Amino acid sequence: MSAACLGTALLLTAAGPALAHADLVATSPAQGDTLARAPSGVQLTFSEAVSAEYAFASVTVGGVLGPPLEVVQGADPQTVVVDVDELRAAGRWRTDFRVTSVDGHTIEGQVDFQVTSGPVMEAVDRDPPAGAGRGSGRTGSVVVVTVVVLAVLVAVRLRLRSRRSR
Repeated sequence: MSAACLGTALLLTAAGPALAHADLVATSPAQGDTLARAPSGVQLTFSEAVSAEYAFASVTVGGVLGPPLEVVQGADPQTVVVDVDELRAAGRWRTDFRVTSVDGHTIEGQVDFQVTSGPVMEAVDRDPPAGAGRGSGRTGSVVVVTVVVLAVLVAVRLRLRSRRSR
């Protein structure tokens, strides 16, 4: 196998992990948990580093959408925490989230759990938090794919050039 082909194969093999995306691996409270009282935060842990910078989360309790919530970086780069300290309501909680991994990929999902004691949540006026909805989350993926395609083209050109010089 020529050096150019081997280089291309190695480049494409190394690009595999770069094209992988972060996945939700754990939450606290866990999906389906029943809690005696409301948590102060909903922790979301991912398989790769994520950023709280453009993160967005909303909580619905008993069918009522809660107020705007802050999402902060957790203790490690793979974790963000949705600050729900002001919500002390009983009922079925649904936490919808959207975060961006460091490769620019957007991860969306939800976590549902039950809180058995506390007041009934009342509806509030809701404005999206600052920064919600900015960016498409695809920039990092596009850059990685572009770099891989350019590397393959360079490898092919080098291969053709080496054949001509023989």
